[in-house]
Amino acid sequence: MVDGLNLFPPSEKNLQMRNRPFAGLLVIVLLLLAAKPALCQEQTAPAQNPPVVPQSQAATPAQTPASTPTTSLPPSTEAQGAAPLRVMVGKSLLINTTERLKRVSVTDPGVADTFVVTPTQILVHGRAPGEVSLLIWDELERSRSFDLRVDVDVSAAAEEEKRVFPEEQIVVTPSRSAIVLSGHVSTEDIAKRAGMIADAYSKNVVNVLTFGPVGAQEVLLEVKFAEVDRSVISQYGINLFTTGAGNTIGSTTTGEFGGVKLGNITDQFPKTGPSTFPTTASVNDALNVFFFRPDIHLGATIKALQTKNLLQILAEPNLIAVNGKEASFLAGGEFPFPMVQP
Repeated sequence: MVDGLNLFPPSEKNLQMRNRPFAGLLVIVLLLLAAKPALCQEQTAPAQNPPVVPQSQAATPAQTPASTPTTSLPPSTEAQGAAPLRVMVGKSLLINTTERLKRVSVTDPGVADTFVVTPTQILVHGRAPGEVSLLIWDELERSRSFDLRVDVDVSAAAEEEKRVFPEEQIVVTPSRSAIVLSGHVSTEDIAKRAGMIADAYSKNVVNVLTFGPVGAQEVLLEVKFAEVDRSVISQYGINLFTTGAGNTIGSTTTGEFGGVKLGNITDQFPKTGPSTFPTTASVNDALNVFFFRPDIHLGATIKALQTKNLLQILAEPNLIAVNGKEASFLAGGEFPFPMVQP
């Protein structure tokens, strides 16, 4: 050792201690150099294609509940006269618009509620039967007006009518707060029962159902009610006539009135052929009662002398009845009229 310097050569142990930090640093550098290509390879590697799922193993989408009915706004009813928007009581309607909306309103919130769901969608909810105006404003403050009608829900009533009368043609439609029954049924009893079923769903029911056989014939009957004075009943005239039993022609009359030539009555006889019988009976007057029985070849006319004020017409109702059905009318009654008090 000279002047504090160690002249002895370093031992092997000292060399190992001095070289250990350099060896550790060298190991770290080598590891970094080895990892760098791997990192570069991971960044530049192309993306792998996603695995293909076979069609037999593809997952089916989950079923979603029925959505709210959706419609698009027609042109403004003020300009085009478009049909009104309709929604049932207790139901909702989703309306799509082409413009972005700023606000919306209805004239009567008790009939319908409105909500802006998105800038281009309106949700309308029916609360009570009625008709209101739907007003919308876009972002440029331009306004439009539409008619909104809220009707009573008839779906349940229609299903019940179909269940009870599956063979009948009953149409159930809403008209604001009323249920309208239309169509054709076989009998009057079914028409009444259908109205009773509809009464359970609404207080206002309009029953316009028709009934009876389709294409049934109708009969028109003209009825006359007359009043005759009993004291002059002897002035009635009666004419009797007969075509005979094939070879006899005759007639008789009371002589109370004369007739106008009517023409010839042709009577068919089984053996001798047709025979004609001239008459003086007039059936042009509605007050003549005329009848003829071919089986006994006998006819008669009865006439009241209306021209001599012996008879007064009280009522002349006309009845129309379906063939095989009954018809009735109301005659008489009272009506007020002014009188001069003494």
